[in-house]
Amino acid sequence: MATRNGFDLDLDSQRYRRKRERQQRLVPVSVAFVWSASNTISPTSSQQPGAQFSNNGHNYWGAYVNGPGTPGNYFLWAIAKDVGANVVAACVFPSAFTFT
Repeated sequence: MATRNGFDLDLDSQRYRRKRERQQRLVPVSVAFVWSASNTISPTSSQQPGAQFSNNGHNYWGAYVNGPGTPGNYFLWAIAKDVGANVVAACVFPSAFTFT
């Protein structure tokens, strides 16, 4: 078996393969947007799906999001899920939006 700098090349390729597998699991297959009165508790209902588009090799998610039907202060959440519908990332806008 070939070696490089004292390392087994097969071991290096296994590490690379495991790293790629971890990265692929973290890539979201869907992103949904949702309004919530809380900026600390992730909302689970009324999620509005986002659409993915690519530009210069980067993937983006966006949506035209309807506002809540009840007046008040709301935080906008973006919730990313993997192929198994597991949440892999969540982002909340730090300031509330006021709906009247």
